[in-house]
Amino acid sequence: MDQNRGRRRTSFLTPFMSPAMLSRKPEQILSLDGMRGIAILSVMAFHFSCVFENGASRLDHRVVSLASHGSRGVDLFFVLSGFLITRILIRSRDSGNYLQSFYMRRVLRIFPVYFVYLFIVFVVMRQISPEAFLNTRAWPYVAYLSNWQTGTGLKDPGLIHLWSLAVEEQFYLVWPLLVLLCPPRRLIHASAAVCLLALGLRIAATGHIAPQIIFRMTPFRADALAGGAIIGVIFDSQRRAELTKHFAIPAAGAVMLLALMFHGSGYSQAVEYSVIVVACAVAIFLAAHHDPGFLRHPVLTTVGKYSYGMYVYHVLLGSLIWSGLKAFQRAVPLAALRWCYLPIAGLSVYALAWLSYRYFESPFLRLKGKFTTTDASPVRMAPVVQHTDGVPPAPQLAPSSPQVV
Repeated sequence: MDQNRGRRRTSFLTPFMSPAMLSRKPEQILSLDGMRGIAILSVMAFHFSCVFENGASRLDHRVVSLASHGSRGVDLFFVLSGFLITRILIRSRDSGNYLQSFYMRRVLRIFPVYFVYLFIVFVVMRQISPEAFLNTRAWPYVAYLSNWQTGTGLKDPGLIHLWSLAVEEQFYLVWPLLVLLCPPRRLIHASAAVCLLALGLRIAATGHIAPQIIFRMTPFRADALAGGAIIGVIFDSQRRAELTKHFAIPAAGAVMLLALMFHGSGYSQAVEYSVIVVACAVAIFLAAHHDPGFLRHPVLTTVGKYSYGMYVYHVLLGSLIWSGLKAFQRAVPLAALRWCYLPIAGLSVYALAWLSYRYFESPFLRLKGKFTTTDASPVRMAPVVQHTDGVPPAPQLAPSSPQVV
């Protein structure tokens, strides 16, 4: 009887999800750490290339042009988040502490570094350079609403990159509830609807809202996270091949057709976001499926491991390093300082992120073990056994299942 109840409890998942997914133990895919490494290196190249913008040589201009594509590393981060978080949420949605476990583990992973960085900017840097930081408002960053700022808020020193963390945090607030309400099959449809809505909003906003606002606000960027969610559900499905053939490939083809239709028009940039989402989703899906060796290279996977800290710290640290190097421009040509800046800034950011992870973040990360998911099914479904004294036995909780985030 208990076995039948257990089977009924997972019946909405069993026909759709693979046995590996029902185990609620996400496997580690090293190539995805490599993808994180590529994403953070791309973003750092984009921001650090600003020192070449005033260069007069053709090589300087080529560096800036090439590095400008590095901003797409943020899109890669978004799709990766949607992919990984959705897989974790679906695995744990039947647990008794589903929301508590997810939110506490996110808090322990994200908040320590983020709020220490805000302290450095709004307290320490205001003392060192008050003229640069005095007029910067703290509350949008504390509340994770910086991506909704306009005007001067788009150029807050040391903070221009935190908008993407605000987008992800807003995603974390809503997505667990959607996963809880939708079985995986319907979650694909809901995610596809989010993708279409974001594309429609971008097209409608073109010519009416500044491009830098569209670039940052969650409704216009939600398709990247939802696109990652779609491939997350498909990847863990035992119908992976069927869903890829009949849903994912036609959807990707439709986006590419739209890109051709709108190419050269005023709406091409709005559609370009969707094309990038598809490209990132395909890359992540193939990387997770084939786990290629070059993405498992120790350099990429190690950088990927510390990518969160590198992302948070790199803008301010890179700015401080460049300010320090410019003090030597009387003795060293500025062109040489620019090329020295790239490895010095890159290695410094990595070193700071490594130190932060080992000595500051790790104690918080160890606390995540206290918030693993628990199987609540014995409490909800165990039959009441009548004893001679008329008192039913107390329900027994199943041991918690380990979960990797």
